[in-house]
Amino acid sequence: PLAPPEAPPAPHEVAPAPAPDDPGAPPGAIAAPAEDGFERPPVRIVPGPDGSFDVRIAEDVEIRETGDGVWQIAPARPKHALSSANMLQEGYEKAAAYLKENSLTVLRIGQAIATAISRGIFNLFMTLMLAGYIILTHEKILRFFRELWHPSSRDSFDRFLRRLDRGLSGVVRGQLLICLVNGVLSAIGFWLFDLKYWPILSVLAAVMSLIPIFGSILSSIPAVLIGLTQSFGTAVGVLAWIVGIHQLEANFLNPKIIGDAAKIHPVLVVLALLIGEHFFQITGALFAVPCLSIAQTVFLHFRESTLGLADPTASIPPTRGAALVAPSIEPLPPLRGFETVRPAVTPLPASAPEGDPPARPGDPDAAAS
Repeated sequence: PLAPPEAPPAPHEVAPAPAPDDPGAPPGAIAAPAEDGFERPPVRIVPGPDGSFDVRIAEDVEIRETGDGVWQIAPARPKHALSSANMLQEGYEKAAAYLKENSLTVLRIGQAIATAISRGIFNLFMTLMLAGYIILTHEKILRFFRELWHPSSRDSFDRFLRRLDRGLSGVVRGQLLICLVNGVLSAIGFWLFDLKYWPILSVLAAVMSLIPIFGSILSSIPAVLIGLTQSFGTAVGVLAWIVGIHQLEANFLNPKIIGDAAKIHPVLVVLALLIGEHFFQITGALFAVPCLSIAQTVFLHFRESTLGLADPTASIPPTRGAALVAPSIEPLPPLRGFETVRPAVTPLPASAPEGDPPARPGDPDAAAS
């Protein structure tokens, strides 16, 4: 039988184990064999007063699970004491060595970062200052540009500003509304499919919707990739949901909101996006539709003012199946300072003597004859 200890050990106590050849070791001590020159301390199995047993191992020995319910006694991994002073000293030495070897590269990178930060701060400051100045003095600015025109053309200038405001406000308000709807629908779908990081992906989808047509495609890439990390079914479901949102946006939201408000044909929108993205990348795609609205407004205004042709976007064509009714187009107001004069045309006489030119009205010789 194993000899009981003189004093029962405390729970979870790791007692120092005696050496294998220690004569004071209890009879039930089990000495671990030596392996690779490492002499392990013995593992002591000590019975308790209540009939239980305590297994005691030294601090430099640990028990590891190798799998299939098998546990192995092995030497403990060496523990290195962490010193903040040593870590700081080592990091400082490594940083100094790297700077000494790559001083020119670090200098160029630092210069580029400083230039980008200073340029961004300057542009932000100038943008805020210009926006504040325009908001506070917009009436004076409009009055200044209006007075540049001849008094007889100021009504035409006012009509041009109203058309420009209608086109740009329709594009901006419509696109913001599309972003909101796209973000809400994306959040609902991502939440239903239990997609990771769905709030961040929903905000990304709403922001990317500022780019018409291509924004939905770009926002779907990270969502599908994250869905693939979960399961193939999640990725397919997320992709199908995004395609549905894109079809709703392309077939209903864009025609009803942007098309009706800004009066821009979808083909022109796609061409503007392609040209803007080709020459100015993401910035060009972002401002392609507003620039197209401005160009269309300028073209239609001068087409109407110079050729006298009515604006084709002033009326909405009848729906299919409805009676064809001629659209009522409001006539343009006459320009001030000008009168419409129709030339008087006098028909030629029925029979004129040969050799004599036809008599002109108001000719004194013809009247005398």
